[in-house]
Amino acid sequence: MASYGHQDFENQTPLVRLQSLCPHGHYFHSSHCDCDEQRDLAMEMLVNDSTGGFLVMAVGERHAGRGIGHVMIAGLYSYGFSTGRDVVTESFNDLGFHQDERDFSASLQVLSKMGISRIRLTTNNPDKVSQVENSDGISVEEVAPRTDRAINDVINDIINDVREELLKAESVSKEEVKSVYEQYKNQIGRPLEEIEVALTQQLQQQKQKEKVLALIEKVKKETGFINKLEKPEPPTFSMDLSPYPFKGPKDAQITVVEFADYNCGYCRNSKPEIDKLLKQYGDQVKFYYIDYPVTEKGVAGSTTQTARGAYCAGQQDKFWDFYNLAYEQAVTMETASELAKTLKLDAQAFNACLASDESAEFVKNSEKMAQDLGVTGTPTLFVNGQLLHTHDAGKDLKAELEKLLPPKS
Repeated sequence: MASYGHQDFENQTPLVRLQSLCPHGHYFHSSHCDCDEQRDLAMEMLVNDSTGGFLVMAVGERHAGRGIGHVMIAGLYSYGFSTGRDVVTESFNDLGFHQDERDFSASLQVLSKMGISRIRLTTNNPDKVSQVENSDGISVEEVAPRTDRAINDVINDIINDVREELLKAESVSKEEVKSVYEQYKNQIGRPLEEIEVALTQQLQQQKQKEKVLALIEKVKKETGFINKLEKPEPPTFSMDLSPYPFKGPKDAQITVVEFADYNCGYCRNSKPEIDKLLKQYGDQVKFYYIDYPVTEKGVAGSTTQTARGAYCAGQQDKFWDFYNLAYEQAVTMETASELAKTLKLDAQAFNACLASDESAEFVKNSEKMAQDLGVTGTPTLFVNGQLLHTHDAGKDLKAELEKLLPPKS
């Protein structure tokens, strides 16, 4: 709770804003929510009010997502981003929630303990007025609606200026771009001029992220910050994996699903470590591989062609042989046919499959599954239906398996 102005409210009626922590607006900046704007405008009103008052932040599960909760609302937004729908708003009624289940009784008890019996409430929400009027010991003397929203533009300008000052990262130089390209050009498999813009953007985003993380660590160190919140349990996703190839026993204790792209350098780099883990935990892990040609940005090319080739190789029981060879090189439009010859596949059957709607539909369905699950990049791993957050896919999967399974020599 933040207070503004003098603290003697025996003869003066304080202005009060009851503000809930709302992931819908605060974290995900939904166009259907203006909680941030309401908070900022209320702060401006409190600062300029001759009497002063309080901004009371109500933090609790009943306030998160207006009753839905942090974990569920995060999962809904992940799905929403992949479908282009505002599924949070749609889901309130589907899940049996009222549009607004917030409970401000704890906030009102705090004000009451401070000896405050009457307030001027800044809100446009009649439910807040009703909750205060129905509470014990506090009455609403006046309802002060929000002022002109234009003031929020001024506040945003100030915030943007501060952000620019604290978080501005140095621009990526052409020399840096060239150096990274030279390091990974075999995995990239495309000329620098084709990917220079995308690579520059990626490196700039990486620098920006490092700047933010450095600032966070600096603030933590200077303030002695300690995070005592328990890590939330990630949601478990249901997937129909029946069409996809897998390694390991059918009844394995652990199921690992990888969404990957044959032209993805990170996927290629993590494969040796994943292969090593599958060998180490072979009798306890079932591993699925699903194509997600994210490097093509929606335009079918060499990755899609190779994925279709892998499917067709699978029709001749050679999927994993094809998969291993494909990850040993940067794939082209000819890779699928070349690998079919190397593996001595039935050429007529393979070529017919490669050109068929069946192989095209298989890859499209794989891509749709990835998008429905909120997958945005590769490699992405799920362990027993739960998304594994990774910085290094191989190392992070190793740590997760060590946590879930007994040691293996």
